[in-house]
Amino acid sequence: MATRQILSLLLFLFFGCGCPAQYRNQSRLTIEQIMKGSGYTGHLPGRIFWSVDSKTAYFRWNPDDLEVTPLYAYTPENGKPEKVDAATEFSLPPGTGTYNKDHSKYLYLKDGDMVLIDVLTGQSKKLMTNREDIESVSFASGGEALAYTISHNLIRWDLATGEIAQLTGFSDRNGKEEHEGVMKDNFLEKQQQELFLYIRKKKEHEAAEKEHEGLKAEKDKPRKINLGSKSLFNLRVSPDDRYVSYALFERNKPQPTEIMEFVTESGYSHSTRSRSKVGSSYGKMEYFIYNTAKDTVFGFDPGILPGICDLPGYKSEYGIKDSAGKEREVTVTGLIWSDDGGQAVANIRSLDNKDRWIVLIDPGTGAASVLDRQHDEAWIDGPGIDWTYSSGTLGWLPDNRHIYFQSEESGFSHLYILDVKNRKKTALTRGHFEVYDPVLSLDGKNWYFSSNQEDPGERQFYRMPVMGGTPVRLTSMEGRNDVTLSPDEKYMIIRHSFSNRPWELYFKENNEHARAVKITESCTPAFSEYPWRDPEIIQFKAGDGVKVRARLYRPDEENSNGAGVIFVHGAGYLQNVHKWWSSYSREYMFHNFLADNGYTVLDIDYRGSAGYGRDWRTAIYRHMGGRDLDDQVVGARRRLAVGCLSD
Repeated sequence: MATRQILSLLLFLFFGCGCPAQYRNQSRLTIEQIMKGSGYTGHLPGRIFWSVDSKTAYFRWNPDDLEVTPLYAYTPENGKPEKVDAATEFSLPPGTGTYNKDHSKYLYLKDGDMVLIDVLTGQSKKLMTNREDIESVSFASGGEALAYTISHNLIRWDLATGEIAQLTGFSDRNGKEEHEGVMKDNFLEKQQQELFLYIRKKKEHEAAEKEHEGLKAEKDKPRKINLGSKSLFNLRVSPDDRYVSYALFERNKPQPTEIMEFVTESGYSHSTRSRSKVGSSYGKMEYFIYNTAKDTVFGFDPGILPGICDLPGYKSEYGIKDSAGKEREVTVTGLIWSDDGGQAVANIRSLDNKDRWIVLIDPGTGAASVLDRQHDEAWIDGPGIDWTYSSGTLGWLPDNRHIYFQSEESGFSHLYILDVKNRKKTALTRGHFEVYDPVLSLDGKNWYFSSNQEDPGERQFYRMPVMGGTPVRLTSMEGRNDVTLSPDEKYMIIRHSFSNRPWELYFKENNEHARAVKITESCTPAFSEYPWRDPEIIQFKAGDGVKVRARLYRPDEENSNGAGVIFVHGAGYLQNVHKWWSSYSREYMFHNFLADNGYTVLDIDYRGSAGYGRDWRTAIYRHMGGRDLDDQVVGARRRLAVGCLSD
């Protein structure tokens, strides 16, 4: 993303001759106010989570401008936020725990303690204490057991019998035995065995007993897997406990970028290392499944992937054949089990970002088949679609027959299901809009998701039947509505903002008819006194005839100085022509400052911006400074020219 320093983000374009220079600020705003950030705007609420019993919503908020942002609690009964005292906050379960399938129990790790909460009674039980070595914990066997990791190994704990079993035997010792202390001289010991038959027989008997005991112990131990120089990721047990999936990542050592630092504590400039250049390979990830009963391991063979040896289009155009016929490198970014444990889907992505494959795996036989291939000659991306280390939107429906995922097959990121038996794929959402963050309801009968289907500059929250149908809009406030549902799905906390009103929290019952109740007031009096502009959202025709959206800030007609300013938002995948509080809040305030001083400001969602589908985001592929720059130039000519505001 481009730097947020205001002056480096602005291109001033002056029209006509003799535009009067502005030596005196005519705005009620000052640069000092704008740059003060939350000290002027107000501290906005965030980091929302619910209590396990769904009765209380918690969030971070700092209306009193304290050094440390406090935790606040809201309940419908009290009707207003109340600050949480330190003792209560310390005792709260973290929002990073996990529920069992029917949400009757909640499991979490905190400060080395493993705690299980009965949601119905509210009673909690410490299962383990002061175990800082536990790395993760989850439910297994449909909630009848727990699975947790210690030193990269998976442990299963049967809650009914109390039986504890180690499921994996990973080691990072590189196959070398570790020795402590100084090796002693054993010359005399060897000589004694050579000279005395009794001692020799005794040693042989001890060795035989040790071997027998070792074989007996090894019988119940899981297979030893040496990690060597590789790192372990995504260690998961199948729901039926028969299989363990895991990924191994071997990191490359790409050449870092050297950067000079001139402002230092010592006063002497020196170089520092930053990340490697974009496009450098960070390493290779492989995925494996371990059959705990048969003590066998198999990995995934990329050779089954259709198009795995295809050359990217740009190589063919340039006549590059260095990798013709070779398998491209891939990474498996996730393996997700069906609820019955009988099947798994793997999300696989080519490291050149041209392909994404979703593969069905039979864990019993290791057989794999491709369910869906997504190919893009530019690059695979979009809302809910995986990136290098994440599976994105991908999972199983409760019927253990359908998977769900997102794809840009239609040109926009939509939600799909696919029947793994007959391979029929169905689009659940359709249209020139994007779907964001779809999740299944507790009963598996509905979807919840956000989308911009009302307008590219809005985000609303919807419910839709699991097999598709007409979405029901659950939010109604214009702008953006980010919803945090209570665990029982009866209530929602909405984080809402509009173009000239920063983020606030609202409470609402989870139905389309309920009214949203505002529960925070965050803006300072000084901020609220200024009449912030709701910028006009306009469209103009680009050089290729495509309509481009932009925000327009107009000065008062009598105050206009005939000069224009183009604001260029962050390069890459970002949207700024919308109806919610901008992530460029200082720049938004500065646009108001400029308009007060007679300037017209134009903020364009040029080609490459988010929110408009695949063709828009990839229009700059292999030509940055092409369509994106043309959109800026045409926008300046058609929208900033004094007196010319038509297409």
